[in-house]
Amino acid sequence: MNIVFSEDDLEQFFIQATKISPDYPVVLSKFITEAKELEVDR
Repeated sequence: MNIVFSEDDLEQFFIQATKISPDYPVVLSKFITEAKELEVDR
């Protein structure tokens, strides 16, 4: 998991992620300040 604060950081992350694992998708989530996170697996 990485947190990026700019478009340049995001671009660099994608470059690295696709070199490491080109066959698997990257999941993007938008961080909402003061929100609660919940994950449910089925």
